[in-house]
Amino acid sequence: YRFRIFFFLSFIHIFVKMKSILKLFIFMLVSGVMIPGLFAQNINCDHIYWMDGDKISDFDPATKTYKNYSFGCPSGSSGLAIAPDFKKKDKLTFYTTVGSYLHYFDGTKWVNTNHNVNTVNMGGGGDFIYILDGIGSRVYRYDGKGDATLLIELESFAGPYDIVCDKKGNFYLLHTKLNKLIQYDPNGKILKEFEVSGLSNQSSGGGFAFRDNVVYANVSGGSMIGEFRNGKIMFSATTTLPNTMNDFASCPLDVFEPIEKDTTPVITDVVFADNNIPLSIKDREVKLQSTIIVNTTEF
Repeated sequence: YRFRIFFFLSFIHIFVKMKSILKLFIFMLVSGVMIPGLFAQNINCDHIYWMDGDKISDFDPATKTYKNYSFGCPSGSSGLAIAPDFKKKDKLTFYTTVGSYLHYFDGTKWVNTNHNVNTVNMGGGGDFIYILDGIGSRVYRYDGKGDATLLIELESFAGPYDIVCDKKGNFYLLHTKLNKLIQYDPNGKILKEFEVSGLSNQSSGGGFAFRDNVVYANVSGGSMIGEFRNGKIMFSATTTLPNTMNDFASCPLDVFEPIEKDTTPVITDVVFADNNIPLSIKDREVKLQSTIIVNTTEF
């Protein structure tokens, strides 16, 4: 009988303790005090991220699927970027802005740097974060030590309000008005220009990213993918991605060097002229316009 009473009292004691811990846990969540590791970020550099309101979407190009990330942005935030942590250069982290003030995620919570970066369209790589003011056609540079400073003034900018960067600190802008994707060095000097086609003129919003030899873009024409063909990046519409994406975030690139996508069928016994006109085919059934079947060795 005494053992039963002792067991019952012990159970009540443990229950009260657990209830107190639960209350403390709920209080910490509501008050904004994060528990270390609970919301730790796990950035996958093969993926692309974008903002959906205050949520972060995580897209896997390999499976062509996307889902909500494990945490979102602070209320009232605009813009999203992945860039090196200025305190730990070998670590990548998310950045966003609230009222033009740069915030970063430290693994447990969003931290205000109290540094003004002027606008919201960001990308980071090397030793800097670059910020595009699409309306003013300006690019600012942030080094982690104070407010962002003006780097270059563009003659005129029209394109997705977004910046892609590589690990050397070069940055890239997609100019839909010029039909070019332009690479700039960390001082704003033009290094390379890539011709693009298939994009409508963009005057605000949107975003773009480069992964696995594909340029993903959200422009006024909707969601597009661009592949390097015949010396240019050729865009076409895709249903893989939603049209509501905004401001992409992707890890700094090792290098931006689109590889020509071979449009020639892999058939060893076909002879081509002018890249794609068949001259002769050896012992193969050929369908022409899906209506006429020809069984022959030559045209």
